[in-house]
Formats: sequence, structure tokens, C-alpha cells
Amino acid sequence: MNYRTLFFVLIAALITAPSFSQQPTRVEADWSSIFEEFESVGTMVVLDQRPQQPVLQIYNQARAATRLSPASTYKIPHTLFALDSGAIEDEFQVFEWDGVERSYPPHNQDQNLRS
Repeated sequence: MNYRTLFFVLIAALITAPSFSQQPTRVEADWSSIFEEFESVGTMVVLDQRPQQPVLQIYNQARAATRLSPASTYKIPHTLFALDSGAIEDEFQVFEWDGVERSYPPHNQDQNLRS
């Protein structure tokens, strides 16, 4: 799958919100063992539209309802936009370090998309 195709698939997924004639059945899912196994705190929301009555499964509903910064998740679509537009050649293009010392040492060097 090329970058252009992946870009359009992501955009289509973002703008095609499900429409329901009826509200989905909400279920508090117990996926705690998964998060515990990886010593992680998080939430998971899965909308299953296969049944006649859609089912919305939620783990950690309180956290799911809390607005949080998307943090690094925007790196994925922004990278695809840059690749698709030709602003970036490929994952090996080097971005020179600006020489400003930052608190996270791995940032204090030249970078590419892989790093």
C-alpha cells in the first residue's frame, strides 16, 4: 500500500462517522488483564457494528471520557501528509539538528523519520 492510498484510507476513516438509527448497547469490558500484563494504564473503546444492534465495549470508561492530549499520535498522519506532498523524500531523509540542547539527549542529534 503506498502512502497516498494509506493517506486516503485514514482520512476516510476519520470523516465517516457511524450513523445509528438506535444507540449502541454499551458494555463495560474487562480487559484489565491486558493492561496489567504490560504494566500499562489506558483505555480501549471498540464499536462492533456487525450485530443488528451495535455494541460499544469500553474498558476504563472514566478515562475514555477524559480529554487528553493526543501527544505523538499526530506524528503518523503528519508524516503521511509530508510524504504524500513530497515535502519529505523518504524515511531516510536527514533533518539536521539545530544545535539547541534539549533535556532529552536523543533529540540532540540529526534525525530521520526512523529515528
